[in-house]
Amino acid sequence: RVAKLAALSYVWSTGSASEYRTRLASKLEEVIESAMKCTKQMGFRYLWTDRHCIDQHLASKTGVIQNMDQIYTNASITIIDAAGDSAESGLPGPSTIPRLPSATASVYGKFITLAPNARYAIAVSKSSTRRGTFQEGLLSRRRLVFTKEQVYFQRRRTHRC
Repeated sequence: RVAKLAALSYVWSTGSASEYRTRLASKLEEVIESAMKCTKQMGFRYLWTDRHCIDQHLASKTGVIQNMDQIYTNASITIIDAAGDSAESGLPGPSTIPRLPSATASVYGKFITLAPNARYAIAVSKSSTRRGTFQEGLLSRRRLVFTKEQVYFQRRRTHRC
């Protein structure tokens, strides 16, 4: 039986693996903390993160990395941080970082909220410059993308803000 899990796609922070291990003992990065909160709120028990689930000191980690496509293909959902520029940024909403407000207008006494262009926000994000982002996004069945302004849900043929 395959466990239902969420996978996380995010921009790593700088630093060596040995520095990272020291920080891991004291506190996880903000993006991991907020992704864990999001994972739990969606009803999943497991969150897969490459930096935590692949031993960074393992000499044969290349073989594991070559099979990462299976992780994203089999994950129930991939949480994508398209808002942050490091692991310390956190996901806007589930973390202490608030989302940027959307533009609103009043038309004949009714308020209209103008949703920002999520595809543009994703395209210009730092996460879109990562090598693995294309694979992670392409192979994931469902994607929950956090931008600075909104959360964007993508499924093969469905897109919702």
